[in-house]
Amino acid sequence: MAQYTKITYQEISELFMVPTRKIDQISPFPGGAENSTFKVIVDQIPYVLTVYEEKKFEEVQQIAKLIAYLNSAGIPGSTLPNIKDGLVGTIQQKPTIIKSYIEGAILDNLNPQQCHQVGHSLAQLHSTDAPNFLPKQPNFGHSFMQAFNFNHHNIEFEHWLKKTTAMLSNHPDSALPKGLIHADIFADNLIFQNGNLVAIIDYEEACIFPLIYDLAMALVGCCRIDNKLSIDLANSLFEGYVKHRDLQLAEVEALPYFVKYAASSTAAWRYWKQTMSASGSETQFNFIEMKLFVEDFSSGRDQEVFAQLNIGN
Repeated sequence: MAQYTKITYQEISELFMVPTRKIDQISPFPGGAENSTFKVIVDQIPYVLTVYEEKKFEEVQQIAKLIAYLNSAGIPGSTLPNIKDGLVGTIQQKPTIIKSYIEGAILDNLNPQQCHQVGHSLAQLHSTDAPNFLPKQPNFGHSFMQAFNFNHHNIEFEHWLKKTTAMLSNHPDSALPKGLIHADIFADNLIFQNGNLVAIIDYEEACIFPLIYDLAMALVGCCRIDNKLSIDLANSLFEGYVKHRDLQLAEVEALPYFVKYAASSTAAWRYWKQTMSASGSETQFNFIEMKLFVEDFSSGRDQEVFAQLNIGN
């Protein structure tokens, strides 16, 4: 995650219920686009501290409530220590969360066994009752794409996005099983220890939506090689998933649509956040990767790919 807010030892100390606790270390995490995130060590215990630069306090409260809810449901992930203001505190008038630090690594590329583990963990998440305080669609889904405020930064891409958004307007979700989804299953939201998945992190985009959207996003986020969908990785993902939750025929039939939806919405978010809002950054052309993936997938390769996938009960 990126660092935008400079924080002090005193500010961290004041977040805890006992402000005299010893702050041993503050280390910013690199990367990210919206938040300032740090590893902090308090009384020799590591935590992750996130200062939300753009979200409202109520939105961050919802994230904290979801983390606590997932803990109570037995979903592996971070826990929230007690701080003096409840689940969410403030630093420099910005909402702030402190979470337990999960030891492990984020992997750039997953192997079939790891994709199998991702599928299994997703199915466990999808089998968990969804709390009613979550939104009913992704923050950066079709509504975001329809309301996109074009600035002619890249006319070719903006034309493509308009056309793609129109193509995706026939939303086949009315009869599909809905529930709690993560909505951003990319490799950088997965933590592994010794090659084994120990946690899915960053539930900031979680919502109640067709469950198949999460699987589609996982295909886009974890199962590409050279920006093309890998049959081996995709089959491993589904193999792990269906061992815990059966897929309905309607979900299987809707999967090609949701793969295009997931990749297109990711392209739109990247263009909005990394190009329009941060022109000149090293990530400013990342949206092109998703556009090219959708174009390749829509050229008939979707039928070729899904004919080779072992999706079933």
